[in-house]
Amino acid sequence: MDNNTNNMMIMHERHLMSRPVQERFASVLSMRAVPFIQGVLLAVATSENLQKCTPDSIQAAAMEAAILELSCAPSVKQAYLLPIMKRYKEGNQWRVKWEAMFYPHYLGLYQLAMRSGQYLKLDVIALPHGYKLQHDLGTHQELVVDGLGNVVKYSPDISERAAGGWLAYYVAKNGASKNIFNTKAQIHERVRTYPSYKNPKSNWHDTNQVHIMEKKDMLRQLLKYADKQGITDEKLHRAMQAADQETSEILDGEVTPNMNALPVDEAFK
Repeated sequence: MDNNTNNMMIMHERHLMSRPVQERFASVLSMRAVPFIQGVLLAVATSENLQKCTPDSIQAAAMEAAILELSCAPSVKQAYLLPIMKRYKEGNQWRVKWEAMFYPHYLGLYQLAMRSGQYLKLDVIALPHGYKLQHDLGTHQELVVDGLGNVVKYSPDISERAAGGWLAYYVAKNGASKNIFNTKAQIHERVRTYPSYKNPKSNWHDTNQVHIMEKKDMLRQLLKYADKQGITDEKLHRAMQAADQETSEILDGEVTPNMNALPVDEAFK
């Protein structure tokens, strides 16, 4: 760790571990405040761009995660603190500042949905290429069929990285149920307008992460449908609103060179 990085970490640690800030987090998390803050500091330590963010923005983003009871610790994968580079004009000069933004991980959304107590079953599963959802005219049920038209009764044992499509489904305690199926190609056609998808450095274009992005997008589509049906709660709805803030999903705050001439909100239009 170089001196500059060390100094920035000392600044963030002093701010987050100060008595007033600890008391604010304790008002939400009680005895879990200090371990939570330690998880935030771990996240900051792993990202050079997060270290550039203002302490107040990191505190605000972390507080949003705390209210939803989602850990920011990188290993837990419930919530991200994303560093966003913003440009602003001061007189005739463009200046840059970094601010942290809260963004829920797939596991964070899933856990909030299950904590709501409204679901008996909720899952997003990978299906091989050629599989699809088919409506049975006799039973009026939606059935998963393989490439030969055979009804599939059990979840196929395949790697999520090899998914040709995704099936998202829930069974709610009120008796309602829903299935949503999209092929990999359909997902990418839908999300190509997302600001995050337009960023070539985002996880959508990382072969090690794209399957997680596909899975998360399917969960988002499913939970949006459930929300419209009244199957939601306040915390989940709040997290879904954060997940919809697509300008926040810039991988570690990085932008491509041709975007450097523009403020971030213009570059990602």
